[in-house]
Amino acid sequence: MDIKDNNKVKSFLDTTISKVKNKDMHLEIREELLNHIEDKFYFYISLGLDENSALEKSLLEMGSSEDIGEELNLVHKKKLDVFLMALVISLSVACLTILFSISKISTDAFNLKSFYNSIFAYSLGFLVLYITYRFLNIKFLYKYSNAIYYISLFCLFLNLFNYNLYLSIVPKPMITILLIIPLLISINGILIEKPSATFRLIIPLAFILNLNSLSGLIIYLVCIFVLVFKRGSKLNFLGFSFSIFIFGFYVLFKNNYLIYRLTSLLSFSNPESSGYYIYSLTKDVLSNSNLIGQATNIDLSSIPLINSELIFTYIIGRFGYIPFAILISLITILLVKVFKYIRSIKNSYGKSIVLTAFTMLSCNFALTLLCNLGFSPPLNTISPFLSSSKVSIFSNMFLIGLILNIYSNRFITDISFNNIDKKSLNFSIKL
Repeated sequence: MDIKDNNKVKSFLDTTISKVKNKDMHLEIREELLNHIEDKFYFYISLGLDENSALEKSLLEMGSSEDIGEELNLVHKKKLDVFLMALVISLSVACLTILFSISKISTDAFNLKSFYNSIFAYSLGFLVLYITYRFLNIKFLYKYSNAIYYISLFCLFLNLFNYNLYLSIVPKPMITILLIIPLLISINGILIEKPSATFRLIIPLAFILNLNSLSGLIIYLVCIFVLVFKRGSKLNFLGFSFSIFIFGFYVLFKNNYLIYRLTSLLSFSNPESSGYYIYSLTKDVLSNSNLIGQATNIDLSSIPLINSELIFTYIIGRFGYIPFAILISLITILLVKVFKYIRSIKNSYGKSIVLTAFTMLSCNFALTLLCNLGFSPPLNTISPFLSSSKVSIFSNMFLIGLILNIYSNRFITDISFNNIDKKSLNFSIKL
């Protein structure tokens, strides 16, 4: 007797699940309850009861389906991580305070009107975060990984010919970083389905290299190396690393401009290099700054703050090293919190997505910090949550919303992803 097809069992499971509002957990709950019923059923069969009596006794022992459903609804209710949200809000308020300070000293690059635009951008950013957290179905992202991958590649391809998909309001390096997000999300699903498909990771490099976005290239490379290392075997990882090395060497050998750009960036501390002005400026600000309060003998309006790439340099010069250390600590705590989420997530796809989001946020933070402290050339990177760039604000809020979404459904197992029905996937609001 296959009890999962029994009408009484189906009725019990349907009634129980109907009480659980978190639909993402329905399949897991059904499987778990069915396993409990089967265990009890076969136990009573072993005691000598007939099938009907064993089933009746098993369902009776399970208890009221409505009561169980109410209890499971409380257990699996989507809960927002208040601590992480408090960190995001604190960093956003700190950023707006800093941007207001910048608007008082800057006339062209960032003025009071720009500050009001930033307030509006952060408001929309939190809306993006909420929609992503509350309504995005990550099973949709998983199921359509291939489609998302090819759409992202097509957008990168269009960008090679200066087809600005964003009405000419977004700098090209920012477009690259924006497109890398869906690209990496799709790659997570592709690698889970087929871990050996590492060649699909190399194809986007041809487009990213031709877009002259070194920051996008670094972030993409770090993320895919982490993914291949976590998902594949050591032999697969070594083969992939060797392929990237050969591909990179070939591209550099064929492109003299890329060699020139690379050597110029690496010699950023040389007075004759193109990046020396930024390097010299950051060193002057750092050497004249105080523990707290504004730096002496420094004209803060001379710091190029377009899109807030040198936001940390400005913070140190305007507010001092202690406020800078506090902000760095808040961002570090946020990243550590996100990293800790990874262990508690039960499904491979969610775990992989959160790892990718963590890697992207960490790379942006580290590269921006190194540039602001004079340890690396400017790479058009922007620290998470400390920016006036709309692309940066929206992308960071989307990543945090995605992380919170996955963490709130952390008990979903791989069973859900192995039994996805495309027709049931949508973005409709769950009432």
